[in-house]
Amino acid sequence: MLHRRTFVKLAAWKTSGLAALLTCQATGKAAPVQSPGFAEAPFRLALDTTMFSRHKAREAFRMIRRAGYRFVELGPPHFHSTDISAQDLKDLQKQLADAGLTAVTAFIVHCMSSPDEHRRQQAVTWWQKSIDAVARLGLRLVTTELTGELARPKESGAAFRKSMDVLLPRFEQAGICLSVEPHPGDFYEAAQPTLKLLRSYGSRYLTYLHCIPHTFFLGPSIREVITEAGSLITHVHVADSFRTERIMARAGVGLHLHLRPGLGEVDFRETFDGLAAVGYRGAVSVQLLSHLDQPEQTARRAREHLQEVLGNRLVT
Repeated sequence: MLHRRTFVKLAAWKTSGLAALLTCQATGKAAPVQSPGFAEAPFRLALDTTMFSRHKAREAFRMIRRAGYRFVELGPPHFHSTDISAQDLKDLQKQLADAGLTAVTAFIVHCMSSPDEHRRQQAVTWWQKSIDAVARLGLRLVTTELTGELARPKESGAAFRKSMDVLLPRFEQAGICLSVEPHPGDFYEAAQPTLKLLRSYGSRYLTYLHCIPHTFFLGPSIREVITEAGSLITHVHVADSFRTERIMARAGVGLHLHLRPGLGEVDFRETFDGLAAVGYRGAVSVQLLSHLDQPEQTARRAREHLQEVLGNRLVT
């Protein structure tokens, strides 16, 4: 039986939206959000621009193109989504075009699950501004973190739902999918409770971001995590990490790294075989946060390593 909220949405949607949502209701999973024109290629490689935070957008984009990428995930240093003018957006679009790059998504994090009510309300305000900026930029996918506090899962979960009561209708109205990852230190670090929470909404605009460097937090078997997530996956972050017992503790952050693929202990073949098995057909963004000193060289070597692993399954 359809929920009342779902029925109202169905009545207003066009045929394509209707079919997608009916599929969600029948399977209990969110319909995958895929960009047209890439269905024939399993994995489309993008690069998160955050590693180039020491460089202004124009220079960063040129360096990224020289490293062999055509697609990017806009990171906060280069897309100030809460405070960006119409002219700034035009300039950003031109800088991307001049470099020969296409933005496939933007990585935006506001503390929407904070148990601190003032902080949560501020995050909702910032998200509303970010949604407007993303829509004006023409993107249809946004990636984010679950946020909240690991020590306060009940209060953080309640805060997430309060925020989604306001934000999810805005995402749906704008036609923008929000892809959410459980992050080390968030109120959920593992995949299973996160997937259950996301699926409880039954919305194709609230989905799962599979973050590969979080492999050693997500569950005991990465293939089982990917299989359970299935069609709820709408984006993938790519980086390497070591098992938690090999990493020095940092206050307030769960033990993980975002290293160049090949430097850590993640089994990338197993991971990408799992993604292919569940039919994932979307972008994978290299998100390297540990190589700010040599971003262009590291980005190039990451691409080369992934090409060795994936062969013709990777579109660059």
